[in-house]
Amino acid sequence: MQKNLITFDCGLSYVGAALFDMETSKMLNCYYIDTTIDNRDEAEQTADLVRRIYDVFLPYLENAKIVVEYPEQYEMTPVPRSSVQGLACTGGGIVCMLKKPTNSVKFVLPKTWKKQVPKDIMLTRIESKLNDDEKNLLDNQKFAKYKRHNVVDAIGLGLYVLDRLGR
Repeated sequence: MQKNLITFDCGLSYVGAALFDMETSKMLNCYYIDTTIDNRDEAEQTADLVRRIYDVFLPYLENAKIVVEYPEQYEMTPVPRSSVQGLACTGGGIVCMLKKPTNSVKFVLPKTWKKQVPKDIMLTRIESKLNDDEKNLLDNQKFAKYKRHNVVDAIGLGLYVLDRLGR
C-alpha cells in the first residue's frame, strides 16, 4: 500500500512540490525547490535541480506515489516550444531519479486535472480546499510571493489525485 503522495509542478529551474499522507489525505508539507545554476547550461541546471529534489524527498520514497504535471504544447499558444521541452525534461528527470521498486510514478496533463479553468480561479479553488493546518503550512513557507502559484499548483495536483479538489 502506498504511504506518501508526492506531487510536482515543474518549472525550468524550479519546482513546486507537495507531500501528502495517502492514508489520511492530509498535506504534510509543501516546497519550492530551485537551482542556483543559471540556464547557460540547461543540462547542468536540470541535473542540479533533480538532485536537490531527490535529497529533499529521499526519506519519503518507500511506498510513495509520485505524480508530475507533464506539459503539453497547445495549438496557437504563445509559449515557445523550447520552454515546453524544458519542462518535459525536468519532469522526466524527476520520475527517473525518484522511481524505486516500491513506488509508482505518473504524469498528469494540466488539462486533465485543471480542465481549462483560468489560473487565478484555480489557485483560489485549490486554497479553499485546504484545512487550517494545511493553510498554515503553505503560509509559513519562505519563498517569494510570486513563486507561490507553483507550490499551490503542486498542492492542487495532490488534492486532485486524492479526490479532494472537487469542482
